[in-house]
Amino acid sequence: MINIFLFSDMRYPHNHSFLNGVLHSKLKANVTEFGINASSKSVFIKRKDSNHLSLGIPGTGFFKRLINYFLVLLNLIPLLFLMKKNGCDVIFVRNDPIFSLVALIYKKLSCKKIMIIYQLSHLKEEQLLCRPDIGSFSKLTVLLSRKVRNYIILSVDEVFFISHEMKEVIRKQLTSDFNINYHIFGLGMSLDWGGHKNKSKNFKGYAIYVGTLDSSRSMDVTIDAYIEAYEQKKLSIPLYIVGGDKNFQDKRKLQFIVRERNAEAIIKFIPTCDRLECYDYIYNAKFAICTFSDSVINRTISPTKLFEYMFFNVPVLCSNGNSVVENVLYNSKFGFISDFSKENIIKDLALIDRFSSDNEGSKLGYEYIKKNHNYDVMADRVMNIIRENFRD
Repeated sequence: MINIFLFSDMRYPHNHSFLNGVLHSKLKANVTEFGINASSKSVFIKRKDSNHLSLGIPGTGFFKRLINYFLVLLNLIPLLFLMKKNGCDVIFVRNDPIFSLVALIYKKLSCKKIMIIYQLSHLKEEQLLCRPDIGSFSKLTVLLSRKVRNYIILSVDEVFFISHEMKEVIRKQLTSDFNINYHIFGLGMSLDWGGHKNKSKNFKGYAIYVGTLDSSRSMDVTIDAYIEAYEQKKLSIPLYIVGGDKNFQDKRKLQFIVRERNAEAIIKFIPTCDRLECYDYIYNAKFAICTFSDSVINRTISPTKLFEYMFFNVPVLCSNGNSVVENVLYNSKFGFISDFSKENIIKDLALIDRFSSDNEGSKLGYEYIKKNHNYDVMADRVMNIIRENFRD
C-alpha cells in the first residue's frame, strides 16, 4: 500500500473538508498527517491508529509564529525518521511554503523515488496584500512568501488548484513558461454523511447563510438587500447567519448595521456551532444564500458551503464572478446566479423564495453532488494521478 505523508499548513484549520473527505477517509493508502492544530496551536502527528500531540505557543503575531515554526522544525526530526523507517512514497503539502521546502529537500536526499503533490487551497498572500492596513515589513514578508510559493509550484511533481481562476492568477505571476502538471480539485461532500438521510425536514421558516463574515465578502450589501426585500414583502422569513465568530470585528459591524435598521427580527446571528448542529440549521432552511463581492480572491475560491447546501437539497442564491459556482448552478438547475448589487439581490431573493416553495422535496441538489462532487470520485482521481506518476 502507498505511504503518504501529509503536511497541513499552520495558518488554516487542519481539518479541511478535502483532507478529511479524500486523504483520511477515502484514499486507499496509509496517510500520516503532520501540522498545527489551529485552535490549540499544538503540533501534531496524526495517523489512523494514533494522535501524538506536543504543545506550541498559543496566539498570533510574528514572533509567536516564528517560535511555532521552530517547534515544528524540532518535531520534524522524529517525523523524518518515521518517514524513512515506514517508507515514504508521496508527500502531500497543503499551502505551507516551509513544509514544501522540507519536502523538496527530503526528496533530493532520498535514495528512492518520491512524489510531491502541492495543494493550493487559498491565495493567502494575495489576500494579505489586499488589506489596507498591511505594514511595510509585513508586505515584504508576504511578497517573499509569494515568491517561495511560486518557486514551489514550479518544482513539485503535481499541483492541485482549487479553481481555474486560481490557476490563471498563478500563471500570470510566473515569469517562466507555465510548464507544470496541474489538476483542478474543487471541494465537495462525503456521501457517508448520512445523519439526516432518514430525518424528515422540519422547516422553521428561515433562509440561511453559513460561513465567514470577513469584510472582503461585503456581507453588509447582502444584509441590506435582505432587509429591504423583507420590508417590501418580497419574502416573509428571517435570515439566519450562522458562524463568523472568527471575524469578530467584522461581525460586530454587521450586527451594528442590523440594530441601526431595527431589523433584529429579520436578521438573526447564530453563534458558531459544531458540524452536526450546523447541518441541522442547513437541513431545515428554506433556501440558502452564498453571495459575495466580485474580487480576485472571491473569484478563485471553491465555496465549501455551496456543496453542503446542495447536499441537503437546499436551493441556493449565489453571486456571479466565480466559475465553480456558476458551473454548479448552471448544471444542477438548483438555484440562481445574481449580479452582486443590492438591487439585483432584492429581485433575486423573491425568485429563490418562490423556487424553493415550488421545488420542496426535490432531490436535485443531492443527486448533482453525488454524481459530480463527492469525495469517493475525487479519491479515485487522486489515486489515478499517483499511479500514473509512478508508472513513468
